Amino acid sequence: DIIHEGEKPEFINLINEGWACRYKTLEDGRRQIIAFFLPGDLCDLNVFILKEMDHSIGAITPVSVSEISRAAFDEMMIGHPRITQALWWETLVAAAIQREWTV
Repeated sequence: DIIHEGEKPEFINLINEGWACRYKTLEDGRRQIIAFFLPGDLCDLNVFILKEMDHSIGAITPVSVSEISRAAFDEMMIGHPRITQALWWETLVAAAIQREWTV
């Protein structure tokens, strides 16, 4: 796994190669996949809100990730408001997709 539920993340992970997923572990040990990540996706922006992960990020295929420090990401968002706006847009799209999956 890239990061486990309960961990306190230090970095934001960017998927460079491969496929990954966000999942929750069910009481019986099975995994419920709740999102997929492809190259170019930032897979754990939740670190800005959550003190610890409430889900896990796992590899579906062999993956390559880049770790971006919170400080570097903060600087980028402050210095480039259009990037911040694009990330908000991505968050809203992801929420809309999740709503469709639950129907």
